[in-house]
Amino acid sequence: MAKKASKSVQRNNAQMRVTVYYGYALFLLTVVGLLLTLVPWFQLIAVTNDTRTVSDFSVVMLLVSFAFTALAPPLIGYLAGDSATRTKSKIVHHFNGVLFGVLGVWLWFLATMLVGYAQQWLSAHNNFEQVLLNLAPASIAALVTIALGVFYARHTKHQIALIDYKPYQVLLISVAILSVLVTGAAGALSAQTGGEFMTLALTYIIVPSLFTLVATLVGYWVLGKKGGNAWERVVRSLIAVGFAVIALTIVTQFAAYIGWMQDFIFLCVCVIVIGVWLSYLLLMRRALKG
Repeated sequence: MAKKASKSVQRNNAQMRVTVYYGYALFLLTVVGLLLTLVPWFQLIAVTNDTRTVSDFSVVMLLVSFAFTALAPPLIGYLAGDSATRTKSKIVHHFNGVLFGVLGVWLWFLATMLVGYAQQWLSAHNNFEQVLLNLAPASIAALVTIALGVFYARHTKHQIALIDYKPYQVLLISVAILSVLVTGAAGALSAQTGGEFMTLALTYIIVPSLFTLVATLVGYWVLGKKGGNAWERVVRSLIAVGFAVIALTIVTQFAAYIGWMQDFIFLCVCVIVIGVWLSYLLLMRRALKG
């Protein structure tokens, strides 16, 4: 019995390490990609002649906006998850932090779509208002993850693993579904009525829906019964999709900085994003089997 319990603990720690390693690696690459993106803006600040049409204040505000948008959702989510965990196990702290970070990325994606759609009626009148609109999605994601972290810390007494925590499961799945629906609605409503509207409606609704559904179902199947109950398997699948979304933003940042050819960029994006998503699922399946 003791050996069986020990093996179960080792298997649980192994699957947590896989998630932690992927989360840490992707966050580090996000920081590197952000620095590469900001290089041209730092160079613009360094220009001292009078021919510039952009003020230093505007550039600095844009830098703050870029940095906050890129780092706040995963970082604040991670800190919320880590702070809400009271166990002495460091791996559990890191694991919960990464899970909250992934939720923060999903929330940021949904809020970005909502804010982008709302800008059709709430357009910015100056640079400061534009910066506030740019900061809004990351701020919303940060506030929601902090609120969930506080609720988790106060109401569970840490007797429930975060991966099994129903509010976390429901929120992650709901945000993923809403992200698909909002993406479709925003794309369709941005078009004119008529034939173009129907075409774009089908494209923006069906394509994201199929991608998310297929990725989640494949992940559900790859994880197998060792992935836990139905809720846990869906959550793990969505975590893999969240890692893929992060990888997508990283690859596009690097591609824009390096200046690759468009066809080559598309090929690299597909290979790297699918590679991150599938490799995480396969390693997670292996870790869960022990």
